[in-house]
Amino acid sequence: MSTPDSIEHDDPDLLQVLESLDFGHWHGLLMELCSRFDGWIVDYLQAPESSPDYRPLVDIAQILREFPHDKAGNDVEMAKAIAGCDFLVRAARDRWGGRVCWDPFSETYAAFAQRFPDRYPYWEAHPARGGSALTAWMLKRLQRGDKSDLRPIE
Repeated sequence: MSTPDSIEHDDPDLLQVLESLDFGHWHGLLMELCSRFDGWIVDYLQAPESSPDYRPLVDIAQILREFPHDKAGNDVEMAKAIAGCDFLVRAARDRWGGRVCWDPFSETYAAFAQRFPDRYPYWEAHPARGGSALTAWMLKRLQRGDKSDLRPIE
């Protein structure tokens, strides 16, 4: 996996870290979650040089570094921890109506950005869906063993 300079080259990859905490079954789900946000940081910072966007993976790696070993293997605690990632607390809003336009559980950021002519929506620190909705979504996906295409939150 390619990583930004802020992560050391000898650090274990995401799957290794997850497996060390008995969360190897989270790998596909976390990769899907990150893919939903691909490209948001470029528009958020209005900085094309921020591509490719490693921010979601970096945030998740930080959560895993700090994850308490006594809660290893506890899916509920893992879901709550991931729901607290910084990249999940942004909402893109319509410039004219102010409503939340992008819901990462309904479409990827790339799909949303294609619908925006100027690609720089207003940003707010209140996500389209809260942490409890994200936690529930992750746990439901884990229970079903979903590793398929992106589907809206139910």
